[in-house]
Amino acid sequence: SDIIENIHYNYLMSGSDIIYTNTFGANAIKMANYDYKKIILEGTKIAKRATSRAGHGLVALDIGSLGELLEPMGSLTFGNAYNTFREIIEIAKDNVDLVVFETMSDLYELKAGVLAVKECCDLPVFVTMSFDESGRTFSGTPIESMVAVMQGLKVDALGLNCSLSPTQLKPLVQRLLDVSSLPIILKPNAGLPIISNGTTTFDIDAEEFSTLMASYVDMGAHIVGG
Repeated sequence: SDIIENIHYNYLMSGSDIIYTNTFGANAIKMANYDYKKIILEGTKIAKRATSRAGHGLVALDIGSLGELLEPMGSLTFGNAYNTFREIIEIAKDNVDLVVFETMSDLYELKAGVLAVKECCDLPVFVTMSFDESGRTFSGTPIESMVAVMQGLKVDALGLNCSLSPTQLKPLVQRLLDVSSLPIILKPNAGLPIISNGTTTFDIDAEEFSTLMASYVDMGAHIVGG
């Protein structure tokens, strides 16, 4: 827990306003053989300790895809997805400032998650999906569909994360800005991962990353990170 708290703390001391809890894959489906409830609760408490220590910062409950495809692509029902998301939120809601769904590819699954938040608490909701260079997710959702559905559900901010590097984002960011009236979130990878001698590094350093992200703020992005 000290390692995770220090990572959070270092992000906050570098200027981050929001930190994500270390709970991305913690749910009843992906972690059925582990004490996922404890992982969720401890993840929120560790992040809260970091913000208290830093004297600033908001804690976002980080939720990722459940790990099974929803019907009709898979066997997971919408109701089961909703209940799984709701359990996560019920455990964590008193220890966080907002909820963020990230690296989502299925708009139907994301809808289940957003409804679960809306129906059990008043926390703000951020959503980011992962798109390829054509502007579609793995399951085929285009940017425009995400915006239409998520604005209809009254999320507080939306955008994209992961998959692409900052250098590849410009046309997707422009599409987002053209169709969305909500604050835009960008949280890309620092380029492509390079694995050498068992160590993973990225091909964009902190200085280049920050310069690229600042250019997207100039375009109109509101919430940026990585």
